[in-house]
Amino acid sequence: MTSADPPGPREPGQLQPLSPQLDHRVHAFADALRRIFLSLDMTLGQYAIRHRRNKADVSRWLSGNRVPERAMVDEMLAEATRRLHHPVTDEVRYHIHKLHAAAILAQGPLTQRIQLLSDEMDGALTELQQVKAERKDLQDALGHRNQQVHDLTIRSRQLEQAWASERVRTQGEMDDADAEIRELHAQRNRLESEIKTLKSRLRRAHENEAILTERCRQLERELEEHDNQSAPSTPASPLTQPDVSHPRRAPGPYFFLSHAGTQAADPAEAKKANRWVMKLFKDICDNVLEYTNITDFSKVGYLSFSDWTESTSHALETCRIFVPLYSPRLFDSERCGKEWAAFEARLHAISDAENRPPALLPALWTPAPHADSLPKVARAIQFSHSRLGVIYHDQGFYGLTKTPSRRAQYQRASLEFAKRIVEIAENEPSVPIGVPLDYEALPNAFRRELSG
Repeated sequence: MTSADPPGPREPGQLQPLSPQLDHRVHAFADALRRIFLSLDMTLGQYAIRHRRNKADVSRWLSGNRVPERAMVDEMLAEATRRLHHPVTDEVRYHIHKLHAAAILAQGPLTQRIQLLSDEMDGALTELQQVKAERKDLQDALGHRNQQVHDLTIRSRQLEQAWASERVRTQGEMDDADAEIRELHAQRNRLESEIKTLKSRLRRAHENEAILTERCRQLERELEEHDNQSAPSTPASPLTQPDVSHPRRAPGPYFFLSHAGTQAADPAEAKKANRWVMKLFKDICDNVLEYTNITDFSKVGYLSFSDWTESTSHALETCRIFVPLYSPRLFDSERCGKEWAAFEARLHAISDAENRPPALLPALWTPAPHADSLPKVARAIQFSHSRLGVIYHDQGFYGLTKTPSRRAQYQRASLEFAKRIVEIAENEPSVPIGVPLDYEALPNAFRRELSG
């Protein structure tokens, strides 16, 4: 972890030298983080796939262009422990955390407050998971003890009945039976005492879980408030100061929403069946409108959930962001697989993989899938975004939309997702405009075999 940076990248698209224009605190932290990363003997792509991160985000953290959250720092330290087969010392961990805190401070007090809240949220969520696990263990133990008491009660009654019906046996046999009955009663008393203790611990676990759950909600609300404050006031915000150094944008919609909609012969019935997706699409479009100078709603987004049309092809050829709406049906849809392949081809037209924008931006319609359940083409793409909230990751947009008590979480998630669309569209290199598409000739990205 103490070796200097290599004179050149380890392979194409790997680490580049740190900019001398970085704030010295950010430079010191980024340099320390790079040393840890180099000790892992992994490429950016390998790390991104292993930890389900966006490769471009990892590159920005290691280049000092962005300061990551505390959880990512601890994640890399944990990976170093696994890779080097010995734990990172407390001194090293403390030093890295101190450098991280200084780098956050260099970003400004509001960014620092948001980071502290994020770290506290991570800690509260970890503690909540531990309390839930303890509660489950206690419930299992309580159930086992209750079953033991039930079995002992039945055994005791059987012996008492046998003892009463066999009074003609010798006194010695009667004494043996009586002793066994007393022992069974003693065991039952001990188990009932354990059950009483377990019930008390279980009640405390329920109370702790309720307290931690409410604390997580409070932290989530505070994060939302601070995010709202930072959007209009931060001078470097990509939402307020677009980077005009990139080439002219494609004259298409900001985003293309790919969804495996519910099919119906009657267009009216199809529209009714997909009304919740249409609501999400409209809400994201409304939010994008507020963060841009667009005046025409039709120029904001394109929703694809039915048959391929000429307008579908044009939107896919020219859109800035491709948003696949993750659900079990999406990866079974041939049309969605072809839409993915068409946009991916536009991305790959940028020969330098390091400069490809994160313009393939998944959204969760249903709860987050496990990486192993995804097709190979989707496994390296980050789909979990902390700014959208923890409940979004667990429920998806559909769960938030269908639950009235989750209205605030839905509004936050749809707003933050719209912000992310604008950030990428306004501040990342543009995706080249595609060629006219032949639907029949397009491959299905979810079915083809990819190497690596």
